[in-house]
Amino acid sequence: MKSLLVVEDEKMIRQGIVTMIRRSPVMVEEILECRNGEEALEILHSRQIDVMFTDIRMPKMDGIALIGHLESLPNPPKTIVVSGYDDFSYAVEAMRGGVLDYLLKPIEREKLYELLEKLETELKADEQKHKRELEIGRKELRYLLLNPQVPQEELAEMEQRFFSEKYRVCICSDLPEIENSGSVQLCGLDGQTVFLVKEGGLEELTERILAGHCLGISRAYQGVRLLWEAYGEALAARKRAFVTGKHAVFYENPAVNDEKEQEEIPDTFPEQFVHLFGTEKIQTGMNRLENYYFMAKHGSVDEERILDVTREILDKILTTYKNVIELDMDGYLGLKQPLAFESAAGFMERFKDWAYRTNQRLTEEFEDYRNKGKISQAVAYIHENYDKELNMAVVSNHISMNYSLFSLSFKQYTGMNFVNYLKMIRIREAKRLLEETDEKIIDISQKVGYENEKHFMKTFKSVCGVSPSEYRRNVQMGRPKE
Repeated sequence: MKSLLVVEDEKMIRQGIVTMIRRSPVMVEEILECRNGEEALEILHSRQIDVMFTDIRMPKMDGIALIGHLESLPNPPKTIVVSGYDDFSYAVEAMRGGVLDYLLKPIEREKLYELLEKLETELKADEQKHKRELEIGRKELRYLLLNPQVPQEELAEMEQRFFSEKYRVCICSDLPEIENSGSVQLCGLDGQTVFLVKEGGLEELTERILAGHCLGISRAYQGVRLLWEAYGEALAARKRAFVTGKHAVFYENPAVNDEKEQEEIPDTFPEQFVHLFGTEKIQTGMNRLENYYFMAKHGSVDEERILDVTREILDKILTTYKNVIELDMDGYLGLKQPLAFESAAGFMERFKDWAYRTNQRLTEEFEDYRNKGKISQAVAYIHENYDKELNMAVVSNHISMNYSLFSLSFKQYTGMNFVNYLKMIRIREAKRLLEETDEKIIDISQKVGYENEKHFMKTFKSVCGVSPSEYRRNVQMGRPKE
């Protein structure tokens, strides 16, 4: 048992009842006390109480009057009357009003324990029944919302179970399942949570259970055939709550309101926004998007339109850049359902973070692409000018690249540093000349860019393991005689 309320104006009797309850075999998580029916009603309107023990004769509001008010509560407590022998006739009258049992003063400990155990059993049975009904309700609600063309005989059966009373549809951001919400809850529907709540339980749901959330609420309806209309109204109101950041927005029929003149978002805007990626002008596009959200908040841009534009921007980013960089797909998929976020403010914060990170990756990729193009030019320049006096400063200046950046980029592109790459090109050409010509070694040395013959010979041997003359002799000895 979670909560129990003792309503008794005599302090000693009230504390005695509380002490006996605490010592009983039944575990009660929280025991509350108050002195009369008025105080009890304040508590009952502010929170859920499982069981209430109430005296009959009390000042301000007696027990009989208190019991009469219980019918207005969405989830009234199981009530036990505590009375003296002289008030027994009142106890009998109270039981006609829905009271489960009574206790005569002075209260017998064993009688109280027996009653608490009985109440605990009933509460557990009620909870199991409630869970089964909610599970059936969730399945049927999902089925109805996803299948508008439900056969009439099925609709009639559902109507008897869940739609015989007035209800409203309430939609908010995606939430985990909430126990004891007093409504049928459907999670994960297009990134949102849908509640089907009876009219009498709306305030409890919106002001206590969902306090702080941005909600869209339909008008009150009765009958299963109007569920889709109620859902459409709640969704429209939810979109309004999303862009404004308001706690609870009730659907208002546009036909009865003066419509504001709204500004159109150009069809070209999403593509323009996406083409700013990888440039310094990305902030300009972001400012425009934020301005459209600001205008939607104040009613001068249609909220449905701004949501469609946002989804289009995300789709265009994906199709335009998915083969250029590795996109954060988890972030993309999360942003594809803006209404899964509490409000536009929270959504835009996440969207900007994802967009700026994507833009940074693109900028780095473009920069890397430009660097690769320059290094490619550098390699071509080396192949054309290896026979001249050449060093890294000359080549990096030729392609207008920072010396340090050139050194790093060159190694990434070729797999070796500049000195070894130039050496490889020169020695490869020297080997060709030694194999195919009879030119002197000193002449070959100069042709491949070595002014100093001794330096050439030392370098050649360090690379090939033999001197240039030995290399030539070995090659010639291996040739077939003509």
